[in-house]
Amino acid sequence: MFDSVLNSVISTLEDEGIPAVRKYPGCVLDRSTAAVAVSLKAGSITASGYGNYMGIYEKNGDIKELYGHRAELKIGMEIYTPAAADKAEIQCTKLLNDICSCIGGISGVKLKSFEGGEAKYDSETEMFRCESTVEVTVYLVCNREERGRFTDFVLKGELK
Repeated sequence: MFDSVLNSVISTLEDEGIPAVRKYPGCVLDRSTAAVAVSLKAGSITASGYGNYMGIYEKNGDIKELYGHRAELKIGMEIYTPAAADKAEIQCTKLLNDICSCIGGISGVKLKSFEGGEAKYDSETEMFRCESTVEVTVYLVCNREERGRFTDFVLKGELK
């Protein structure tokens, strides 16, 4: 379930021109350009209503019931910028601003808080690194099989 949220976040960041990758599994960073490594720091899922019932919706003239879960997530976003010290902090600040406005615009995601850290040199990657955390509330909508089992979780508001 959490994968669908992280994939939506990464896709949206990329669509906005922000270079984003999954933190795990780790990949080799191109040290000549900035990148944002996205990961799940924490998450909890709660019922969205009685029996996970969320309401009804109309699709192609048919009225259908909607089921799903409410999730509270802490998403880690580590920003890596090239080691040119005179531009690293400026690039990190710009990316923090871009990420914040981008996450707030994702359909189905409610931005609760955004915390950006200080850009510091990371000797392991030989780049500047700025750790940030985004806290969001999302609703994961699911289809229900005839036997009542949930399948195919989709972020609310995202088109399939």
